[in-house]
Amino acid sequence: MPEKVDVTVNVHIQGGDCKVFGNDCSGFRQTSSYTDYGTDGPGGGKLHLDLDLQWGNVKVTR
Repeated sequence: MPEKVDVTVNVHIQGGDCKVFGNDCSGFRQTSSYTDYGTDGPGGGKLHLDLDLQWGNVKVTR
């Protein structure tokens, strides 16, 4: 992800693990949301990721 973009990630997993901006989640039928405002704080560009996964692992980093 670009350093100065505000990023919101919504993760929907039927079964598996996720690691988003250093936060871990695992198990079955999960829904989690994460926001990272980047190095410049809130404002500027915006990116929204809506990730829907049946089975597996998701990793989102800067």
